Amino acid sequence: MSFDLKITADMVAWYGAIVATTSVLFSGYNIYRDRPRLKIQFQRNLRIINAVLPYEEDKDYFSIIVINKGQRTTSIGNVGIKLYTKGSLIITDCFTHGKNKILNEQNPRVEFLTREEEINFHNCYYIQVFDQTGKTYRKYFSHFPTFARIIYLMSHFNER
Repeated sequence: MSFDLKITADMVAWYGAIVATTSVLFSGYNIYRDRPRLKIQFQRNLRIINAVLPYEEDKDYFSIIVINKGQRTTSIGNVGIKLYTKGSLIITDCFTHGKNKILNEQNPRVEFLTREEEINFHNCYYIQVFDQTGKTYRKYFSHFPTFARIIYLMSHFNER
């Protein structure tokens, strides 16, 4: 009983094509996974217990949380809120207190607080986060405007 194995040029070509295609797919997936991916969350009506300066216990705060879900280290520049009318608000908490704004696998999260009384949420369009490379990440307050927001926009249309 003899076992005969014939390897033809077509078989070698198909094997090479399959291995190369698989290699390209894995390389593409690793490149996609290696980039920084920032997730932005926000919360309203937060109170601080046992507050230290510059925070106060009897004030409501608005929190913006930035999470790096990717593997690449990224550094946060500024955090702000884009308004429907002209302009933007920049959260001053990103300039002070020596916050560690470098997000990596060991420290993937940073939080920014600001007083809620200073923000008119009917005029807010989205939260914008700038990294040090200049890329902008956005988190919309609402993808579908509410009726009150539409009325607000119509009443302030001439100010644009």
